Amino acid sequence: MKLDDLINYNRRNSNNYNNRNYQNEYRSSSYSTNSDFRYDSNYKMRFILEKIRNNKKLKLFVITVAIVLVVIIIAIILIFLPLLVKLFNYISQNGIQGILEFITEFLNKLWQGSAT
Repeated sequence: MKLDDLINYNRRNSNNYNNRNYQNEYRSSSYSTNSDFRYDSNYKMRFILEKIRNNKKLKLFVITVAIVLVVIIIAIILIFLPLLVKLFNYISQNGIQGILEFITEFLNKLWQGSAT
């Protein structure tokens, strides 16, 4: 299955432009015969969204990718949450001045070559 078949599943085996499915597909989209047709800068995005809405496999793929991204973002937040809590506790105990002193000590050690 090619990518074109996934996106344009209505016209899989048809190369004839006089085909009724081809004419009906573009009659309902932005290729309208209205005299008030204007160029739409979001035409490509709306065309892609219309294809996603009409194609079940593509819709399933997009929903699956969205769910996976949400799960990954939640996992990253849960992984870094203890680190953020420790950082906030260190800031509340030592203040900004303590952080600046820690950074300058680390940079001095790094400059001297004994940062381990």
